[in-house]
Amino acid sequence: MSRNFFVDNWSGVTAWENADRFCNSPANTSSGYCTKRVASKASCAQPGMASAPLYDTCRWKTQNVAVHANTFSVDRAAIGCTNSFCGRQAVLSNYATYPSWSPYQRTVVQQAITFDQNNRWYGNTYRGPWSFMAFDTARSLTAAQ
Repeated sequence: MSRNFFVDNWSGVTAWENADRFCNSPANTSSGYCTKRVASKASCAQPGMASAPLYDTCRWKTQNVAVHANTFSVDRAAIGCTNSFCGRQAVLSNYATYPSWSPYQRTVVQQAITFDQNNRWYGNTYRGPWSFMAFDTARSLTAAQ
């Protein structure tokens, strides 16, 4: 995503991945479908999906997101925002808890989306009080961080 102007939007760009949603998970809202790299939904089950290649291919990933050469401008007063919940960019996931047999439990996907899946914000211009969330909603960062 590049060369856009975001002016007084509530938020900027959020890259999100649901850690509980993967092929064959009860949390998968696309219950009849898997990723294109999985031949059979049934193959995304334990014990097989705990190791390669299924560990990597059973999950829909938010990866290779490049947010660059954009201008983000926010005036909280202009949009009626009186707190820090507006003017945010984010790359994050939920803490995985479901289903119990998931190999992606706890912070596995949070770690991956934040540090290992080539999601990057760079070369943007920020005007106003922008903040960033990474990993989960409890980690608020400044533009410099």
